[in-house]
Amino acid sequence: MKYINWFLIVLIFWGAFMIAHGISRSKRIEKSNTENFWAAEARANSVRKADISNLAYIVLDLTMLPMNALLPSLAHRASELEKLATEKIINLSMYTNTELKAMYGPANLEALSNYDGNYLKLIRLLNSIGKELLELGNASAAIEFLSYSLSIGSDISETFTLLADIYKSKGRINDIDLLLQLAEGLNTINKSNIINKLNNIKSNSK
Repeated sequence: MKYINWFLIVLIFWGAFMIAHGISRSKRIEKSNTENFWAAEARANSVRKADISNLAYIVLDLTMLPMNALLPSLAHRASELEKLATEKIINLSMYTNTELKAMYGPANLEALSNYDGNYLKLIRLLNSIGKELLELGNASAAIEFLSYSLSIGSDISETFTLLADIYKSKGRINDIDLLLQLAEGLNTINKSNIINKLNNIKSNSK
């Protein structure tokens, strides 16, 4: 009995030691990460302003989209697209602000953030248009708007699933496979979620 009590005491002390050691190590890692972050920020803030005129901007060519399908019921969506077509648009979602400053200088951060914001507006707008066209019974036009969104790198899961549902309803299972291939190439935290949803749609179509 005494042996068991001593064993329990040793076990408790050993557990407490390991917990304390783990907390201490976690704090050291956190401190190191914080120091590394601020060091990277300091370096990035010292970078000179770079020329950003030749970046991979997205040219919103409205002639590639069935704009007539938006008239008259979705005319407000057409106006939103026309406005965005006059703005600079670029997808920079794969970079942090620190990385953007390190690459192009802090003087360009506000402009680049605005251009990236325009990209987010665009892919969300295209997703909404696709959804609204489906509700109006115009699946063919919805496919074009949603597909265009994916062609410019959208990682909105609903854009993928809306298309997959359309393809499923039309028996176009091979097109769902193409969506899966596209999702595999994404560099986003949504990747696994999108792939799982597409696989579920595909498996339920059999």
